[in-house]
Amino acid sequence: MATFTSMLQTMRQAEKYAEKTQFTTYILRNLESKRIRLTTEDKAELSTMAFAEIAAVAGRIPEIKTYREKDEAIGYADDWVSIVTHCFPSPEDVPAEKLAALEVYIYMRNKERFVENEVDHVFGDGHNSRYEMEHLIEIITPVKDEYQRGMLYNGMLHYKDKLKDIPDDAKDILTAYMAAEIKRYISGEPNEEMINALEVACDVSAYLLNDELTALLYEVLKLGYANVNYYAVGTLLKARKRIPDEAVKSLAADLEYAGMTYVLLEQYGQTNRFPPECATEEYLAKSTMIRWLVYPTELGQLPDEIEYLGKVKKKEVYHIFRFKSNSDNLEGARKGVWLIGWSSEEGGTFSEFDLYADFEQKTVEKTLKYIKRKLL
Repeated sequence: MATFTSMLQTMRQAEKYAEKTQFTTYILRNLESKRIRLTTEDKAELSTMAFAEIAAVAGRIPEIKTYREKDEAIGYADDWVSIVTHCFPSPEDVPAEKLAALEVYIYMRNKERFVENEVDHVFGDGHNSRYEMEHLIEIITPVKDEYQRGMLYNGMLHYKDKLKDIPDDAKDILTAYMAAEIKRYISGEPNEEMINALEVACDVSAYLLNDELTALLYEVLKLGYANVNYYAVGTLLKARKRIPDEAVKSLAADLEYAGMTYVLLEQYGQTNRFPPECATEEYLAKSTMIRWLVYPTELGQLPDEIEYLGKVKKKEVYHIFRFKSNSDNLEGARKGVWLIGWSSEEGGTFSEFDLYADFEQKTVEKTLKYIKRKLL
């Protein structure tokens, strides 16, 4: 059996591209770190599936309705293209008919990713004159899909170190567009994609902040979206601007963002702004645990229940939790039952979704000792 046979069989059963990408990401990490050296059998198996999946994505792209779904499909196919380069280090090694199929996919990919391509051109390649910036805005303005429009901010964040090199007249064009978009987001009832775009816009504003964007950030804080407020507060802190007490209290009350907000305030010597009742070890550890669990590769959502069991020390202090979830990321036997996770004082947070029942002893104290011995 080739190295990845079992994994590829499991991948074929996955329905969503986001699920499939977890597997391709794992394969790529192993290949790039050279932890696995491909045998001839491995190369044959991986390349066969790679070309089949790339062709399947190319065929589906025109049918996919939302850009988010297209982006996920393209990201998945891009992983397979990278895997192909490990199987065939030189393009000359790729069979002619397979190379033609790759070229078809790449053409369709570039056709769909015209926003990202222009962002790469302007920010990545340094073609950031006033004319080029105006052209970029002209390309984005007619786009109706909010997720696709938000690719501008994601690209800017990727090239954040180059934003300082933008000429002033081009920067004026860019910040005026951003201000108009932020006003559009906050003037009505933004949908999920608009809220996510606003989050990244608030983050990247730190590198272009002017009086108008600063004033808009204070307006944004009134919306009450925790993900957006976290980055708006971060940008204002970087600029040494005043942070409203209500914004800090709101973030502290949100378990998904409380721990991150405390760390953010700590960086600027303002932890005294954080509500004392939320600054306890247990509360911050629970926040860190929850933030880890909602990551797409873990539960992908908030746990349905979470309980603090206590703390143990093994080189460092670990705060132990048990939680329940019906996340689709969990296999059936782990849905709706108590699972184990922990958050350490050194910042390590983890769970292998071990069943609490497998470690439960007669008392909580004995349970903690058993978890310490077996899992930490």
